[in-house]
Amino acid sequence: MSSAPIAADVVFDGERLQVDRNSTRQLLSLMSFGGFRSEWASSEQDDYVSLKTSLDTGNGWEALYYAKRISQINAKDQGVGSALERVSRILKSGTADNRSFLEFLRPDELTEMLKLGHLVERAPGDVICRVGDPGDSLFVILHGEVGVYNLEGKGFGGSAEPKHTHRAGEVVGELATALKRTRTADLVAMTDVALLSFIGEEVREKLENTHTPAGRDAARQWYLFLLGRVVQHTIQVAPYLLGPSRQGPLSLAATRGSVRLSEQEAWESTVRDLIPHTELVVVDDGGFTLEIDQVTRKVGREDAEHGLFILVSGEVRAPEPVEAVLTETQCPLLWVDVPKLFVKEPNTYTRLAEPVMVLWIGARGIDQLSLEQRAELHRSLENAVGGVPSEYEYDVYLCHSSKDKPVVARIKDRLWREYGIRSWYDNVELRPGASTRKTIERGLRASRFLLLCASANLNASEWANREIDSVLHLDVKRRDGEAKVLVLKLYEHESDEEAIPALFRGVKRQHLERVGDFERLAAHIAAAGRRRPE
Repeated sequence: MSSAPIAADVVFDGERLQVDRNSTRQLLSLMSFGGFRSEWASSEQDDYVSLKTSLDTGNGWEALYYAKRISQINAKDQGVGSALERVSRILKSGTADNRSFLEFLRPDELTEMLKLGHLVERAPGDVICRVGDPGDSLFVILHGEVGVYNLEGKGFGGSAEPKHTHRAGEVVGELATALKRTRTADLVAMTDVALLSFIGEEVREKLENTHTPAGRDAARQWYLFLLGRVVQHTIQVAPYLLGPSRQGPLSLAATRGSVRLSEQEAWESTVRDLIPHTELVVVDDGGFTLEIDQVTRKVGREDAEHGLFILVSGEVRAPEPVEAVLTETQCPLLWVDVPKLFVKEPNTYTRLAEPVMVLWIGARGIDQLSLEQRAELHRSLENAVGGVPSEYEYDVYLCHSSKDKPVVARIKDRLWREYGIRSWYDNVELRPGASTRKTIERGLRASRFLLLCASANLNASEWANREIDSVLHLDVKRRDGEAKVLVLKLYEHESDEEAIPALFRGVKRQHLERVGDFERLAAHIAAAGRRRPE
């Protein structure tokens, strides 16, 4: 080359470091000569090029990732500010992927929040956090997939598949942050993952001290997001509101205009309607008792003394009628004062664990529920206040033949209407697409009693006899020694041999058509539901 006529015109420039997978370092240069100038191939990416590509393809979460990478190197980079304007528009576009609080922020608010986020990157298989770790921060997924394992510390269930998988735009770990709890699951990177970690106390303190409109508005969006998740979680946990089965009072379908809402739409709509009437109260530490005025004086509303008061963090002991320990995971109802619905004299509780946090749902929000929801909520609240929510979602599982459905449907309605007894009944609980066997097994496990609706039809039903076998296998006796299986003979004209399975002919039974028998049976079931664990 040195002997070639063009040697004097050759230029080496544009140096670039290349490190291969074996960590071998090479310094590369561009060679140009004469009128020909070399350039690096367009496939050579940097954060600025990747940011532009993400914006051009409408991938707001990926763009946010590169904007954070750049701002960590140059906090005053002008390109990041203009990019965030486009990111804000993309995240507000209304796609199904918008599931975090960041998409609600204006560009200036998004800029404030991006400063507070800590970029976390993990390789496939890396553990992000484990059960029992402090829940100081929540994570917004920017790219990749995060799997949820070891839910509530119950192990992996013999499977390598996650219980849930979360993707870009979703938030994980927010309840632990909002409620100052420890982690309740292992979070594992399923792919290469990038997360924005927001430390709860740091976000709150810094946004409160920004003294800028953008900072204040971002703080409000942060609080509303966490409040919404707490309200949703509480309603789904508390059986006196909705419960894990989603069959509580707030599941009742409401009518909006001329449109009748489904059960799913009903409770989701209810959550949205209640949020403006709710507050999350952190009770001051100190002292040994918990009284209602310690909460009401921290609620910033004129009607703070009226509403539902639900324990969502901490642990207390109820004094009466039987001492019971109420814990955060149960979301127990501490006090209720809804003048148009139900009022009960407030108890004083003994503190067992702090911090104590109480979710207040104002009476004005309850008053806006549909008539059907308020009626069922009144019935549900009477036995809920001050007690441990039942370990059972249902009072009774109605085991019956499909040929007896008209009679059994009347039994179900009467149990609920007259006694507030919640029944598992397959016409209600089995949904299209659900695994029938698994759904029935869950119903059996979640029911305090199995009520054998005995008839010749049931005795001849192969499926009903499988249900009986299942419940005997799961739990022949309840922990207090009482029988789990109760027998109600439907028709007097049938003999015991015709109606009652041989295994239960020696069991005490009630007769639907005999005066007083149904009432005695219902009273027994209702009394078991009111009994508190010692």
